[in-house]
Amino acid sequence: IGAMKVLHVRGVDVPGDVSLMSYDDLPMAAYLDPALTTLELPLQELGTFAVDELVHQLDGAPPRDFTLDTSIRVIERGSVAAPR
Repeated sequence: IGAMKVLHVRGVDVPGDVSLMSYDDLPMAAYLDPALTTLELPLQELGTFAVDELVHQLDGAPPRDFTLDTSIRVIERGSVAAPR
């Protein structure tokens, strides 16, 4: 949202001059002008892993790798345009 504001202040048109995309799909993203295209992240899955990993490491175990499910969804809104 901050990047969108800076671009606007500098006269850069979103999405006319540059496409802009975010992640985490904050509720306010849909109400911006233009509405911000975002990635919907599996926050519950991330939070569950983080807590499990914290307990795992507090028990003296080494860190583990984590791979996100590939079903991350793109929520298309007005801040992204097709390439010229």
